[in-house]
Amino acid sequence: DFETEGKGNIAEQERNDVVKKAVGVVASREMRRFSSPKQSEGKGTSQQTPQNQPTKLQLPSSANGNDHRRSSQESITSATSISSTTPRPKSKSAIDIEPIPQQSRMTPGTHVYVRDAHYSWIPATVLAHPDSLASPAPRLRVRIRLPSDWEDRTVVPKGGDPSSIELERTVKLSDYPNRELPLQNLEKDGKTAMGKNDMADLPNLHEAAILYNLKERHSGGVPYTRVGDIMVAMNPFQWIDGLYSEEKKFFYAKNLIWQAQPKPTKPVTEENGNQPLATAASERQAIGYEHEKLGIDPHVFETASLAYLGLALDGSNQTILVTGESGAGKTETIKIVMNHLATVERSRPNWPESDRDMDSEHGSDTVNRVLRANPVFEAFGNAKTLRNDNSSRFGKFTQLQFDVEDTSYANLNGRAIPSCLLAGSKCITYLLEKSRVVSVSQGERTYHIFYQLLEAPDEIKKDIWEEGLVGASTADFNYLSTSSAQEHGFDSGEEWIETVDALSTFGIKGDAFFDVMRSLCIILQLGNLTFEPEVVYGEERSSISSIEALEKLSTLIGVPESEIETAMTKRFMITRGEEFTISLKDTEARDGCDALAKEIYARVFDYLVRNINECTEPKGSAGGFYGTISLLDIFGFESFQVNRFEQLCINYANERLQQKYVVDNFRAIKVEYEEEGINVFDFSLIDNSDVMDLLEGKMGLMVQLNEECVRPNGGDESFVYKLKVVCSDSNRLIQDNLHRPYEFGIRHYAAPIKYDARKFIERNLDKIPNDLLKCACHSANPLIRQEFQRLSDSLKEGQSTGLKKRSAATKHLVATKFRSQLTSLMSIIEESRTRYIRCVKPNKVMRPRTLDHAHTVSQLESAGLVTAIVISRESFPNRLSYDVIMERFKFLTYKYADCHLDTADIKQDSEILLSHLLAGITADTHMGRVRPFACGKTKVYFRVGALERIETIRQEYYAERAIQLQTWMRSLQARIHYLIMKRGMIL
Repeated sequence: DFETEGKGNIAEQERNDVVKKAVGVVASREMRRFSSPKQSEGKGTSQQTPQNQPTKLQLPSSANGNDHRRSSQESITSATSISSTTPRPKSKSAIDIEPIPQQSRMTPGTHVYVRDAHYSWIPATVLAHPDSLASPAPRLRVRIRLPSDWEDRTVVPKGGDPSSIELERTVKLSDYPNRELPLQNLEKDGKTAMGKNDMADLPNLHEAAILYNLKERHSGGVPYTRVGDIMVAMNPFQWIDGLYSEEKKFFYAKNLIWQAQPKPTKPVTEENGNQPLATAASERQAIGYEHEKLGIDPHVFETASLAYLGLALDGSNQTILVTGESGAGKTETIKIVMNHLATVERSRPNWPESDRDMDSEHGSDTVNRVLRANPVFEAFGNAKTLRNDNSSRFGKFTQLQFDVEDTSYANLNGRAIPSCLLAGSKCITYLLEKSRVVSVSQGERTYHIFYQLLEAPDEIKKDIWEEGLVGASTADFNYLSTSSAQEHGFDSGEEWIETVDALSTFGIKGDAFFDVMRSLCIILQLGNLTFEPEVVYGEERSSISSIEALEKLSTLIGVPESEIETAMTKRFMITRGEEFTISLKDTEARDGCDALAKEIYARVFDYLVRNINECTEPKGSAGGFYGTISLLDIFGFESFQVNRFEQLCINYANERLQQKYVVDNFRAIKVEYEEEGINVFDFSLIDNSDVMDLLEGKMGLMVQLNEECVRPNGGDESFVYKLKVVCSDSNRLIQDNLHRPYEFGIRHYAAPIKYDARKFIERNLDKIPNDLLKCACHSANPLIRQEFQRLSDSLKEGQSTGLKKRSAATKHLVATKFRSQLTSLMSIIEESRTRYIRCVKPNKVMRPRTLDHAHTVSQLESAGLVTAIVISRESFPNRLSYDVIMERFKFLTYKYADCHLDTADIKQDSEILLSHLLAGITADTHMGRVRPFACGKTKVYFRVGALERIETIRQEYYAERAIQLQTWMRSLQARIHYLIMKRGMIL
């Protein structure tokens, strides 16, 4: 036993000696191989480390596990439009960003995209070298190469049959940016298209790359993709199992909220110690990695979770802007995000299991009230259009109000993330499409609530309006005669039950419920009135010819028939103190009747919004402070064959939102670039301030329109004429000689739009005649009487406040009210952290996993994603100080024999080092190809993907050394095990 123990001690001692010797040999050999002069602190001098001095192989600062990294391949391919060219020689100026001499990447076999009349962008392969790039119009021969599943995943437009496509084409490079065709993004096999989670990681980022990345993911049943801080949501047109499950909600809440690390209160400096680089929020942001997103698929739950985290940790209000065209999925997206935000607190790890269910007693009342508003808004604000079966016909801004726990109190109770309990909500609505009440296009429907009312049980119909509703169908009402209550995809009976239940949540039941429903019946009956022309003493007049319909209306509204007919067919006027009555033509009487119907519906809608807000706003909110997460659901940029006043208002709102996006993403850092001496690209590429000047300047479109509305005998054509004269110097106003007198155009950020100004004046006035207003004020229906009395009082107040005559006259115009609402909305948004969800409709036929190229590209432009590309290409998302550059990457000089950091200037040494590390790498900008980094006065600025590239080099270096050490250690362990076994053998 003694001998065995002695042998064991000897073996252990020998093993330790061998290990120490081996590690020393490896470390010495490796350090001799790649050691570089050490920068003396505070100076630019260098010292050579003696070879006989003990050296220690240090692991990277990210070895503590807190700095999550992408894989090497992902990091390498995340550079925007990175290409191999001749290495740029070191310039004397570290500040100037000069274009690199052009060297064509259009070599035979290169996979590219070319423009196509039917598909916008189509994949191709270069067949031969281009003509001389110095020529005025260089040309390139390409061959179109469509994937085998092209027709399965692509909407084939008329004339775009793949069998008839011209396969070989000659393209003009002068028609493309930098005289190069956009490169395809392919996987390692050179055939498979990439489908990146975050399109900022694409090697080549341009419009075609975004289109095909979205197509690849959409055809694979993946609806969500990121573009930087924008979440793109493609409408899948099908239910995807598990995509919105409770498990999925808990997954995002757990990984993005409850496991998030609070940011350090102080940045890492020399004074507060050498904290690990990866744990410092400021440096983590500088290095360009958002650790909370890595390894997590894009999802609207991600956007909602990060908004919640921002409110809880930073205490800053949040706003999520959801935009997109009709049918893109805005309504459903808002509902999904709202549901997640309202219930996310229940996913907290220490939340009682018994209270996690939606039906639990704890906190359910507030949450349910907030969520139950959605069925009401859908019933009264949504309708079927040609583009969408459940289209929101109004804009909605919902503020979810949270009782945010104080951070110190949360820490005292052991909570790293303060609690945010939903206290209530407030909703503001915009631009309700009132015209849909009285007229819809063929194949469309008016608001859902009318069809739900017709499908209500007969018992309820009798209580509401027995003689008009029982047994009635859409054919019995002129406003509904072009559609059916029972259409494919609609179950108005079931929806009625849900709507009635939701209304009761907000106290609209009993008499209040019947008042709302009878108001809708009055609207339907107004549509049944018919007017016939008549001539009395040579004067054209009109009268109501539908006597039975008038009798029913009189009974329903509670106003005598004679009073109704007089208000409908005559106008009482006062001019210069003289009173007189004029008779209306039948068309004018019809317009007045429709105007009353539209105004009644608008007043009912406003009544519902007020009641919902009264029930959902937290009590005592005026005196207390609540954090907010706001959701904006508004029409996206619209461009139709005929664009009218509504499209102008919608596009005006989108211009304001686009301006906000530009400010968030570029203007804030523009000053920093200029202070650092970094050349700033032409801001006009993305700036839309000149459009805003045209729309809302002192002599802009809105002012001209309002003045024409208050001017006697103002007209649509005179408005267009004055606009073109007064704003003739605006490069955003399109004045085409082929325009008709009522047409004008605007170059919006998304696309140039031609507007038809007919009825601009009428729709901006949106005025109900005083005779009809007085008639409605006499109604026996309490809701109509009170709402119209409120309207009458507001009109009188505007006339008696002593305001200037012109200001008072324009106060109630639609453009003025909408501009005021928009200004108030933007002031709220500007005080919050803004996040973006862009909803995209992949095709018009609502076919799953299929993409309409041209339609999608137009939405990408309208959604501002093209602007996001420009910002990404032209800006520097990552920056590091010179000290960090040298500390983090200086040891990599061993790779380059001619890399000598001996200038005694840390700025020049950093530029020399980066020039070697990023040799052969360029970034595409509007100026051509440039270096992927720029050296400022105190920092180095990196374009998209550049910093990830050198981080990859650094990580690969350590990975190789780790493998070598593992190899040595494993061989040593095997050798030691062999020696122990050998010594233990009995010979």
